[in-house]
Amino acid sequence: LKKLAKEYAKRFYGLDWVNDIDTYVYCNTKYAYCGYVMERGCSFPYEVVIGRKNTDYEVIELVKC
Repeated sequence: LKKLAKEYAKRFYGLDWVNDIDTYVYCNTKYAYCGYVMERGCSFPYEVVIGRKNTDYEVIELVKC
């Protein structure tokens, strides 16, 4: 997922991890058990955040919670 997000960020925002250490891509996770979101259970990524320095360029929601 991170690899795809980095390719997306490079293509649409021109972010380059080789030459710029201020760029970031990370996944926020939540937990679910038996199909219900709760404080315990298996973790899953629900959104991907792409940005540089202190600015989020895009937050992509993967799952509606």
